[in-house]
Amino acid sequence: MKQILAAVLTLALIVCCIPGVWAEAEQPTEPAEITVTLNGAPLSFDTFRPELKDGRVFLPLRQVFEALGCDSGDILWDSETQTATATRWGVSVSLTLGSTSALVTKNGKTMMEIMDAAPYIKKDADGGGYVYVPLRFAS
Repeated sequence: MKQILAAVLTLALIVCCIPGVWAEAEQPTEPAEITVTLNGAPLSFDTFRPELKDGRVFLPLRQVFEALGCDSGDILWDSETQTATATRWGVSVSLTLGSTSALVTKNGKTMMEIMDAAPYIKKDADGGGYVYVPLRFAS
């Protein structure tokens, strides 16, 4: 009986000491192009396209809100407070760079919505730029 127990323990010790072999798929340095659809139709993006950042998809706010029916005058940027505000159909959404809190005003009531990631701005060569918002919030 002692010999069987010794053999089992020896076998267990050998199995535990064998290094494991792990294979991982190589992560691409650039993700594939991100396609966004709205009501079954793909959205087209000009200079600023959807991005993958910190494991989340971000969309350019202006292009998404215009696709949802906002006119360019319905989307305002306050450079002093770093806040973008979009208004349509009596609903106003305000997002501040670096903050995960969004203010949504509807029927005179303002509610705070928490996003899973904070919006950021991506500058272009001319010094302008686009505010990017998390896809999860935009949807």
